[in-house]
Amino acid sequence: MKRSLHPWISIIVFLFGISSAGFCTTTGRESKPNIILIFADDLGWAELPQYGYRKIVAPAGFQIFGDIKMPNIDRLTKEGTLFTNFYVAAPTCTPSRAGLVTGLYPSRTEMYAPIIKNLEFNSERGIPNHLDYTLPTVMKSLKNNGYAIGHFGKWHLGVTADGHAPYIEKYGVDEFSDCLTSDIPYQNSTEVIMNHSIDFIKKNKEKPFYINAWLYEPHAPLYPSEEDMELYSKSTGEEGTYRDAMLIWYSVLTRMDRQIGRLLNTLDELEMADNTIVIFTSDNGPESSAMPHTAKYGSVTAVAAGPFRGIKRSLYEGGIREPFIIRWPGKVPENKVDEQSIIGAVDLFPTFCSLSNTDIPEGLDGEDVSKVFHGNFYSREQPLAWEIRFPVYGRVNDMSPRLALRHEEWKFLMNPSRNRVELYNIIEDPGEVDNLARENPALVEEFTRYLLDWHETLPEGPVHKDAGEKVYSWPVRNGD
Repeated sequence: MKRSLHPWISIIVFLFGISSAGFCTTTGRESKPNIILIFADDLGWAELPQYGYRKIVAPAGFQIFGDIKMPNIDRLTKEGTLFTNFYVAAPTCTPSRAGLVTGLYPSRTEMYAPIIKNLEFNSERGIPNHLDYTLPTVMKSLKNNGYAIGHFGKWHLGVTADGHAPYIEKYGVDEFSDCLTSDIPYQNSTEVIMNHSIDFIKKNKEKPFYINAWLYEPHAPLYPSEEDMELYSKSTGEEGTYRDAMLIWYSVLTRMDRQIGRLLNTLDELEMADNTIVIFTSDNGPESSAMPHTAKYGSVTAVAAGPFRGIKRSLYEGGIREPFIIRWPGKVPENKVDEQSIIGAVDLFPTFCSLSNTDIPEGLDGEDVSKVFHGNFYSREQPLAWEIRFPVYGRVNDMSPRLALRHEEWKFLMNPSRNRVELYNIIEDPGEVDNLARENPALVEEFTRYLLDWHETLPEGPVHKDAGEKVYSWPVRNGD
């Protein structure tokens, strides 16, 4: 499936600085753009109006869904490019983040599931208590090229029994704050993350900087303030003292958006917007309403994944396809939707290196997709691939097989045992309803070989007995 250029074409492309790697042609300070990665938590595709969420009023006259007010993300979209084929590295927190910062598929780093403070339970699941700090990370590489590195907000790549993030400086981070302590209420966390990010920008405005602004919202539980909810108190169906799901959900999203606006305004005030790449995305799809403390319940969770099957933990599209918006004035086209380029979170490490004239470490799984940062379509050399080793909770139809890949218009899923083989034309069938495996035996065989060969390269470890299965307890007669 790999494509390659004819040698003489590669030489010409290199000499003129316009290769598929997207070599920067600027010099000096502009050759090292600032980069800010805003990474939401458990945000579904349709939690953004920009990705199709819309107000619906039933024929009887009552409102089913209302308007989510997110003017600052709307501003990012109008001033940048929105992508419809962006995939995270995994459908849960820790593995998704590990893939992003290392440029490696998370199973290679033994990040199979979220790390927790119960260190014995981590061990039982074959998961180390922290990401291997000897691995290359995007933060280390950019720091070695003169960048100031800040990480503010959720980390979830390592923990000690008392809740601290170990070895944070060894990953290449100069300044760190998790922005969530006993003194900082959950509902203030995005504001505090943006406070730290803004301060870091001001301190480092004379040198290139990279910021991970990793939010806790809209991960459950959701805690909107009375002020947050006032904006929607007359428009989402609140009756008396009852606060419905939409009121809570919309209020938190708007609060998050308002804090992102403060960061964008700071870049404008400091006249730094033109040389700063701002990216907004999330770590995985929306949480299931079956999980405890989930404020996005009922109809809210049912629509949060938009047109897709699957939620958090699932390899169906709803668990791994995420919003992705880039703003970089003068480089990234304004008010554009890219429906062709297939991009993975594992691609961001090599891409950020390319955009900043930083050496790209060898052996990364991600590809340099810097072409899209200059408004061009990117065609992948290799498919994106995923593995899960633990079950999906919630609706049975969200319970995906353990392995998946995306190649051009095709999405393919299977278990290592070769059962549950599923093939979808994901362009025509984004909801993964019409399994085309029987009609395409040659493609199935090609994708099966690719996934099984790839799976063989991953470390061995515990696999939950229900992983990759559609588990439901059908009623039976007594004695059966």
